[in-house]
Amino acid sequence: MLAHDLFSIPESPCIASGFRPSAPVPKGAPGLALARFLELRGHRVFEALGTFWSHYRGPFFCSLPYQREIDPDPAEIREMMRKHRVWCLRHRSRNRTGVPSGLYVCRPREYCVERLSRQYRRHVSRGLEMCDIREVDPAELLVEGWQLNLETMARQRRYDPEFGDPAGWKRFVQAIRQSPGVGVTGAYLSGRLSAYIVTCREDAWLHMLYKMARTLDRSYPVSHALDHWLMMKAAKDPGIEFFENSFLSVLPNDGLDAYKRHMGFTVLPFDLAVRFHPLLSPLAANRLTVAAAKTAWRLRPNQSSLELGAKLLEGARTTMTSQFPIARGEPSCTNGRPAEPTDPCQHTGCRSYSRLWHPYPLFLARILVAHLKQAGPKQTALKALDFVLLRLHLKSKPVAAPGGLAADEVLSLEPGDWVEVRSEQEIRAGLDSRGKHRGMAFVPVEMLVHSGHRYRVLKRVEKIFLEESRQNRKLKNTVLLEGVQCQGIGLECDRSCYLFWREAWLKRIDQPK
Repeated sequence: MLAHDLFSIPESPCIASGFRPSAPVPKGAPGLALARFLELRGHRVFEALGTFWSHYRGPFFCSLPYQREIDPDPAEIREMMRKHRVWCLRHRSRNRTGVPSGLYVCRPREYCVERLSRQYRRHVSRGLEMCDIREVDPAELLVEGWQLNLETMARQRRYDPEFGDPAGWKRFVQAIRQSPGVGVTGAYLSGRLSAYIVTCREDAWLHMLYKMARTLDRSYPVSHALDHWLMMKAAKDPGIEFFENSFLSVLPNDGLDAYKRHMGFTVLPFDLAVRFHPLLSPLAANRLTVAAAKTAWRLRPNQSSLELGAKLLEGARTTMTSQFPIARGEPSCTNGRPAEPTDPCQHTGCRSYSRLWHPYPLFLARILVAHLKQAGPKQTALKALDFVLLRLHLKSKPVAAPGGLAADEVLSLEPGDWVEVRSEQEIRAGLDSRGKHRGMAFVPVEMLVHSGHRYRVLKRVEKIFLEESRQNRKLKNTVLLEGVQCQGIGLECDRSCYLFWREAWLKRIDQPK
């Protein structure tokens, strides 16, 4: 199978309703089978942003199903993590960079034993002769599977209570009984269970979730035969298009990677977006933390936990500081104009902005000094207290009274509409004592020259990124005008940024003849 064939994998539609244990879940919702199986095993599962999220490992949650690409708004992600108290999460992303990863995928209809190497064909043929492969009864799995779990985890030098603890293993087997689409296939050698695989059917995908094997039988090609048998069975089902065999490991595992590739699996590459809770991100995703983790890994290169931690922290920093994702294969942009394919885009990462070299605490300190000079210690202390209470969700944001906007403040302008900039008297009548209109400053030295002139609307401004504070902000009733750019008067700046115009500073006109 060619690697580019995997990129035609269909995307599942978004789901609209929530997932609650007591509420019905819509049939055919993407990730429903995996979500129910994980919830029955005791994993925390919830639905948000049109996607199922499940506890994965340690503090991490992951999106379901595994192959689905999502790119939610960063502000919505942060709000979701606050609401559901999620400290770390990961998901497959199309546009945001992160930890390089992938899925081992194969198309069962294109699989055949003749495509395997001569050595692996011999392994498969010998394994099929030696083994009896069939579905495993849950009662049989409860007794014999537990010993295979202990031996497999001992070889891998890890321990999972769900597979090693008798009570946890009993709950796991019970969840298999109650989960449609989840099955267990085993290979029997001399009448005893030698290896088993847990699979989950999800629409056109067959997921290989877990695989355990007996240590004494590792010298026999049991795994080769079991994988081949499952692949051939999937090929006979017209509803199965893809057979998935877990994620590409973050840590290098050359032996396992070579085995899966020789068995017909191809890596579907993508980036795993890694995110931390807003309270953790300033500490966990900054340059110093990432540099310290890398240094610890270099000092102890044999510690796999240090390597994993360094890669996850670096991936989280990459994900959370790439505020302007550029889709792969698309040309970049510079100042609103298409650039040459070889030109790097200034929006590929926040480090290209000089303000980002200043740490976030310095930004807060500057704001604090400004408030002290303007409002005094008492008002500054009250402002700081409100800020802390809002961040800790101990106080809700004040809601503006309905009908607060005047009719001429909302024009609902669209690209291509023609407007005329209001006079200085009309504009200043709507500004506060700081020269701002609902928080947006009017810059007379740059903007008054356009009063009375007519322009065409270039686009609406819905979201912006503040380089200084590394925050995304949403704007309302704000547009850009064609050809109206900042001239850098008094600033010695040649960036030629577009000026933001409130609709209250404009009035709609008919298209000039």
